[in-house]
Amino acid sequence: MTTLLALIFCIPFSLPVALFVGEYFKETKVALVLSTVTDLLAGIPSIVYGLWGFYTLRPIIMALNISPQGSGVLTASLVLAIMIIPYAASLSAEFIKMVPNDLKEGAYSLGATRAEVVRKIIFGRE
Repeated sequence: MTTLLALIFCIPFSLPVALFVGEYFKETKVALVLSTVTDLLAGIPSIVYGLWGFYTLRPIIMALNISPQGSGVLTASLVLAIMIIPYAASLSAEFIKMVPNDLKEGAYSLGATRAEVVRKIIFGRE
């Protein structure tokens, strides 16, 4: 349950970062800085994230009266989501960069918009 919630929390944050770095602004200075920051965040040990969650996130959860002790599935899911966002963003950006340019250029030449290329070519959805 914790892992499923963490993935649900992670996707809305990691997918835009991956699209920004991998498709929309690839090979720009902003994308380079953002990818470097996500790679650095991915290198932080999990114990550091756990301690941050215990000393920072837990009091916030207690102050919002979500949990009287501040610990539980929600807190663990949030810490795990924050921990896996850099990994998911880096992997997704690499997968997006691996899509052949011929496919994307072919879609653009047929009149597809950038959103349609992302949705239909990169993610493969109709």
